[in-house]
Amino acid sequence: HLHWQGQVYKVPMEDVIRNKLRTAEVWMDEYRDLVRLASMPMHGSTQLGDVSARRQLREQLGCKPFQWYVDNIATPELVVPRGAPQDVLGSLR
Repeated sequence: HLHWQGQVYKVPMEDVIRNKLRTAEVWMDEYRDLVRLASMPMHGSTQLGDVSARRQLREQLGCKPFQWYVDNIATPELVVPRGAPQDVLGSLR
């Protein structure tokens, strides 16, 4: 990956958020919910769109589940919450 010093061209933030959520929807399995929680909210009328072709591609490629990546590839510095989002969220009393 190349790391740029600044943004080469302007992209509306709504598009960046939408694309990030679309990517999580297809590739991150149950972790997609954590991405949703960590993302800025999208405008109410903005939709993710149809991701069925991307899901089909993932299936055709025989891609492993995201959990496999977390267990086998991710470095120890990556801290990934376990459990469903409702288990991760809460409040202090």
